[in-house]
Amino acid sequence: MAVSEQVRSLRAAHFEALGFPHVPCDVCELPTDKTATKRCDACWEVEHRLAAYLRVGGEGAREFVRRALDEANFDAMFDADERRR
Repeated sequence: MAVSEQVRSLRAAHFEALGFPHVPCDVCELPTDKTATKRCDACWEVEHRLAAYLRVGGEGAREFVRRALDEANFDAMFDADERRR
């Protein structure tokens, strides 16, 4: 089982054990108890804070985000998603 599948299973089991309703995040598909926004905490934070972070943080913040995006292995992420389907 891929790591992302393990995380999904553990999060779903956690919410079920606590009796919390949960849905998959509309962005990353991780289970979230945020049934109104359908966003997990991480995706909500990025969507709502990235613009302010880039504006306030100036060129240092922009360079940090560029570097993180450059270093991300999107091909491996997409390959894992395709194998899962």
